[in-house]
Amino acid sequence: MTKVAEFAKQFNEPSPSQRCAEPSPSQRCAEPSPSQRCADPAYVRELRRHIYAPNVKPINELVDRLHAEHPDRFIPHVAPTYGGRNARILALFQSPGWSSTPHHDGPGMICHENVDSSSIRHKNFLDEYKIDIEDVVSWNAFPWSGYDKNRSLKEERQATLALEELLELLPNLTAVMLHGRVAQDAWERLLRHNPRAANRPYVIETYHTSARLVDPSSNSATLIERYENNLHEAFHKAAMHLRPVRYPEQSDYVQVDDAQAGEPPF
Repeated sequence: MTKVAEFAKQFNEPSPSQRCAEPSPSQRCAEPSPSQRCADPAYVRELRRHIYAPNVKPINELVDRLHAEHPDRFIPHVAPTYGGRNARILALFQSPGWSSTPHHDGPGMICHENVDSSSIRHKNFLDEYKIDIEDVVSWNAFPWSGYDKNRSLKEERQATLALEELLELLPNLTAVMLHGRVAQDAWERLLRHNPRAANRPYVIETYHTSARLVDPSSNSATLIERYENNLHEAFHKAAMHLRPVRYPEQSDYVQVDDAQAGEPPF
């Protein structure tokens, strides 16, 4: 086992409480978990201590440069628990969530262990489809805080250039999951700016993992079922892309079709 793999295993090994009897897959994707590890200050301190671990060092140096350009904005680092430069899947969301901010006792980084519903649901979907966190890295269409509907053309271009630079740091990338309309629009801008970079990975369009999608007070049962089914299909595609099926009579891996995700609500 490499040093990077040993390091990731140290962070991603479930705690004793997480090894207890688990809910069913459908429950895991619908109910918040009390065992998000960023609720533990000691765990957060350890994450921060390894913010420049080899697997995330170039990505977090990019974050440092972006912060120097936007000193008035919160820009989270990427947790060392991710695969970082070794990742094969990029999970692209919209913008930093409140739970990642130190102001809300967050770790100051994007992390699947953050204490918010989007992180919990993302983690649970990855678990259900047996996608190793070391195969994933998360990023935001707009890496800095702000209200997405009020972004200027200049800001959109800056975010596109940041996404382009991130992709250059991911030599093993084979797939990208675009979570929500903001992420999908960001990829469209990248496609216009640099078609070669945008066409390199297999693209999976889907919904955001936000719990707002499954809130019965704001969405009908029919919509909730549509959103959840689409997310399940997307994670299934991602898992199959990482573990393609080879049939004895075929010389090539079976390819997953490129179906459209539908109508993201945000």
